[in-house]
Amino acid sequence: MKLSCSSYRLKKRTALNALTQESYQDGYQEGALLRFVDGDDWGVADLCPKPEFGDSDWQTEIKQRGLLFLRATELAIEDLLARKNKKSLISDKKIPSNYLITDVFSTDLNQPQFVGKSVKIKCGSQVSELLARLNAVSLDVRLRLDFNNTLSAQQFEMFLKGLSSAAKNRIEYIEDPVAISEAWKDWNQAVPLAYDFQSLPYREDWATFLIIKPSRPSVPLSKA
Repeated sequence: MKLSCSSYRLKKRTALNALTQESYQDGYQEGALLRFVDGDDWGVADLCPKPEFGDSDWQTEIKQRGLLFLRATELAIEDLLARKNKKSLISDKKIPSNYLITDVFSTDLNQPQFVGKSVKIKCGSQVSELLARLNAVSLDVRLRLDFNNTLSAQQFEMFLKGLSSAAKNRIEYIEDPVAISEAWKDWNQAVPLAYDFQSLPYREDWATFLIIKPSRPSVPLSKA
């Protein structure tokens, strides 16, 4: 089986929160498409590390056969076998997703299109301004907030105290408000927390939800 790769460098359309200042200035996502060939059959997968969250760059991943490289290899081989056996990897079962808002301060959350839907908001450290936006929501909108560890413990405490009862009831979960710690256990009793990019292993008593990215770990079918 032969491996080839094609690198890419994409300009980010929006700046994500919790990036380093260097990443903000650079504004690019770098990665590589891996292609495995076995005779007349081939399969591809994307190797897309996030150095701003502690990943090695794609060159190092390939050179050192890192975990992201190994996972991309698994997916590429799965793609190869599916093509070889003329099998579709796209399920007929629809998976519900959510609206994604990267700039909540320029978005009216009281829009009919959001009623009864889940809206994921990329949040930053502007706690007072965010509270004003969330507390002003009057429609039936389910909120998923992703802070990417931008807050301090004190800021998050202030955020929780500033939420109206109605706004708190609309929150499905808050993802990565601060770096994982024992304080999560108490916060998780006040509002459901979700665990994603963190330095410590996931603990069920510290977070209600675990965010799974199939391009990173293998996902057991029983939990998919």
